[in-house]
Formats: sequence, C-alpha cells, structure tokens
Amino acid sequence: MGTVTRNILANYLGTAWTGLMGFAFIPLYVRFLGIEAYGVIGIFAVLQSVFMVLDMGMAPTLSREAARFQAGAHRPQAIRELVHAAERVYWAIAIGIAAGLALASPWLAGDWLRPQALAPAAVAQALMLMGVVIALRWLATLYRSSIQGLQDQVWLNVVTAGFATLRGVGVIPVLAWLSPIIQAFFIYQAAVTGLEALVLAVRMRHLLPAPSAPLRFRWQALRDIWRFAAGMGGITVLAVLLTQTDKVLLSRLLPLAEFGHYALASTLAAALYVMVAPLNNAIYPRLTELVVQGDQHRLAVAYHRYCQALTLAVVPAALVLAFFADHLVLLWTRDAELTRAVAPLVSLLVIGNMLNGLMHLPYSLQLAHGWTRLTATVNLAAVVVLVPAIYFGVKTFGVIAAPVVWITLNSGYVALGVPLMHRKLLGGEMWRWYGQDVLAPTFAALAAAALARAATPRGY
Repeated sequence: MGTVTRNILANYLGTAWTGLMGFAFIPLYVRFLGIEAYGVIGIFAVLQSVFMVLDMGMAPTLSREAARFQAGAHRPQAIRELVHAAERVYWAIAIGIAAGLALASPWLAGDWLRPQALAPAAVAQALMLMGVVIALRWLATLYRSSIQGLQDQVWLNVVTAGFATLRGVGVIPVLAWLSPIIQAFFIYQAAVTGLEALVLAVRMRHLLPAPSAPLRFRWQALRDIWRFAAGMGGITVLAVLLTQTDKVLLSRLLPLAEFGHYALASTLAAALYVMVAPLNNAIYPRLTELVVQGDQHRLAVAYHRYCQALTLAVVPAALVLAFFADHLVLLWTRDAELTRAVAPLVSLLVIGNMLNGLMHLPYSLQLAHGWTRLTATVNLAAVVVLVPAIYFGVKTFGVIAAPVVWITLNSGYVALGVPLMHRKLLGGEMWRWYGQDVLAPTFAALAAAALARAATPRGY
C-alpha cells in the first residue's frame, strides 16, 4: 500500500472517529447542561476559529515546509530551526489568548451573550476556561501540522482519535455524576487538551532530524518563509470571516437559546467535513511533492483522480443529510421540538458545506504551487458581500437567511474560482474538472437521493 493511500485510509478512519466523538454526545450535553449552555459551547467553537487568525498562515506553512523537507528541499538543521522559531511564537500567542479571554469574559458574558437561564458569572467563568482550552489547542495545531507534513499520519490519526474519545466520552461521567455545570465541562476539556499537546510535541521532536548545532531563536528562519506565510495568513483571516461571520452575528442578534439551535445545526452539517479533511490532509503533501518534482503530467493525473474521489466521498453524504435531515436529527436527538427547529437549517447548511468541500483540492493545488493571491482576492470580495448579506438577511427573514447566503457564496466559488485557477495552473484541465470530476457523479447522486426521498412514506 502506497504512502498516500495509507494516509488517506488512516485519515478517514481517524477523522470519522474524531467527528463521531465530536457530535454523537451532543444530545447528552444538551440534556445535562441545557440548550443555553450548549450555545456557550457553540461560542467556544466560534472563538477557537476566530483566534486562528493569529496563526497568520504559520501552521499550513509548516506543514508545507515539512513536506518539502521530505522531498529534499530543506537541510535538516534548517527545518529544525524553523520549527523551533515557530514554536516560540506560538507559545507567546497562546499565553496572550488565555489572558485576553480572561480579561474580556465579563463583558462577553454580560453585554454580548446576555444569557437568560444561566448566570452571567457562570458564563464568564466558562469563557475564562475556554481561553485555556483554546490556547492549548492552538499549541497542538503547530505540532499536528508539522506531523502531517512529515507524513506520519497513521500515528497522528490514532492519537487524535484517542484524545477525541477522551474529550467526548470522558466528560459524560463528569457531567452525570460530579457536576452538571458548564464550568466542569471546560475544566475537563482543558486537562485532556493539555495532555494531547504534550504528546504531539514529543512525537514531533522524535520525527524531526537531530540538530547539528544548538537551537536558538532566529528571525531569519521565519523571514525565509514570510511571503508564503503572509499569503496564508491573509487567507486564514478571510476564511475565518467567511465561516464564522454567521455565528458571530447570530450570537448577537438571536437569544442564546435560539443561537444554540443554530450551533447545533452547524455542528451536524459540519460532520460532512469528515469526508473532506482526510483526503485533503493526505493529498496536499503529495501534490507538493509533485510540484517540487516538476512533473506536470503526473500532477494532472493525480489531481483529477483525487478530485473524483473527493466528489464521490462528499456529494452522496451531503445529499443524504440534506434530503433526510428531519429523520436524522430526530434519530440523533430524540426530541421532536428540537428537530423542527434544527432540521431545516441542517438541510441548507450541508449543501453549502458540500460546495465548499469540493473546492478544497483546487485550493490545495494552489498552495502546493505557493500561490495564495487568488484565494485571498476571492475571499476578500466574498467577505465584503457576506457580512451585510447575513446581517440584513437575518434581520429581514430570520435565521434561515444565514444558510441561504452560505449556499450562494459557495456556488460563486465553484462557478468563478475554478476557471480563474486553471488560467494559471494545469491549463486545459478545467472542463474535465467540471464534467468528469464533479458534475457526472453529482447528478447520479442527486437522482438517487431524490428517488429515495420520494419513495419514503409521509410521516415516516
């Protein structure tokens, strides 16, 4: 079995299990803590993504540079110095994240979220604990990205799945038998995440070559990659705005309980990325290697093969979830009232996520070439449209407007982003991407899903 195939299989198994642990127990969290407290957990997911803007492209850059080291483009001492310098920067920012959230927590709890069932002081304490968890996950991102680039993805997925199990399952006894409060939830998450970051750090150091000289902080190591990292940083900032603007605005516009419904729908719709991330994480280092080797024919063949695999993985799953959201949410939550509030949002959000997922490999092809300008430019234009569209849409039509805007945005990516990319990369391959890689399997899956829904008895 080849390295890429082995990594894809490991990524699917690991990501599927991690995703399962991430959302399988949400109904229990809601039962023990209440829907407002789950809204606070939804804020945790938003803040974790928002703070990723401070990464400024460093994590994907380290993954790329580690893959280039594997392909022979770096000296051993150079990659060690780069990781050493990045780690020092990450630690400084992690401390800033924890301190910043601790200072801002009273204002966020009292003036922004405005809880009704929960005491503002309890929400403020939960936000302070969130800061610790986010800081630790921030550090883990550095180590995880380096390990991915070094293509030790089988080990990484085993460990990630193990810690996901600890996070998802282990907190249930804490809430059931010790303390069913939101603060206990985050204390437990902080302990598990701290242990995970430590294990990943040890593994990364084991995989990297031994330094030939004592390591010290060198700005030059970071300056050597600043151009690509800056482009990635811009893309990261814009990506966070694109994917989190709805939640940030809705957390302000909606009551915390209603925001909890939207957060629940977003979590279930995001399960689709279980089908996207494993392929993308395994294929990106391979695309980088092929670009370094300069073999355009092999690159085109591999690109189309992987894009077809991504479509076959993502589209059928998305359409099943979209067409049968009401059945699946009811099965998941065992709560008819909650299902009526959440299922329509899931159906729309998952279609937007499907379109977004199809763009991951074209995006990875751009990064493999070190080209970040296109995605940054397109994302900037999208943000300018997205923020007012969601704000005025939700004000006018209610919460349902947010996923409709998300679908419209990602339709634009598919229609415009791919032609712009193929004007520079793999010229002449655009129509094959649309026809063979995407549309043919999509139409087949759409017909099957529609027939299955039509054949389902009413009320079943």
